[in-house]
Amino acid sequence: MTKNSFKKFGELYIKFNQYGVPVYAFVVNGKRILQCLNMSNRPLEDVMLPKIEEKGVDLYFNNEELGRISICDEKLTDNFSHFEVTSALARYLKGCAVIDENCFKRGENIVVTTDYPIRIKIDSAQDEAYYKSINYLLPEDMTIYKVQKANSHSHKADKYYLIAHKNLEKIPAFSYMQNEFSFENCERDFKIAHDKNYEF
Repeated sequence: MTKNSFKKFGELYIKFNQYGVPVYAFVVNGKRILQCLNMSNRPLEDVMLPKIEEKGVDLYFNNEELGRISICDEKLTDNFSHFEVTSALARYLKGCAVIDENCFKRGENIVVTTDYPIRIKIDSAQDEAYYKSINYLLPEDMTIYKVQKANSHSHKADKYYLIAHKNLEKIPAFSYMQNEFSFENCERDFKIAHDKNYEF
């Protein structure tokens, strides 16, 4: 058993330590990460998010033009139509995986190793305060944005946090999406570290 490995059992993603002992698990439904379960007799500290094995999650990251390196490259629009680009970026801003608002409530540190965007649901000011209070360990090229998506049915904006690649605001195509999405880099409001030496 390799260190820090996950194994999937139905809707459970179970995290094992280097000795093959289960440490914690996530309840996952589709692309929604619903709950973190402690499977040990010790408080959880660093909690790594699982890589979701859901059809379509990596749909637009399998393509080099929309991969983690070129997502912030202005050449993104060179080989795609306006519709293709804005559709892909809209899907990106909605997140490939979603952390439910009730997933964490015990002060765990969140460790992210995936290169796809992850949405953090916030339903209240209490949710916002909680997710700002915990620590994050992110890949070097990712940060946290606050996103608002216009809801035409209720005339209200859906608000959430998005763990995503840095410099999204520099992608020209986003300027065409301002009627549907607005977003701002809010890294200064969070406790974020980028540790290249972390043993993932």
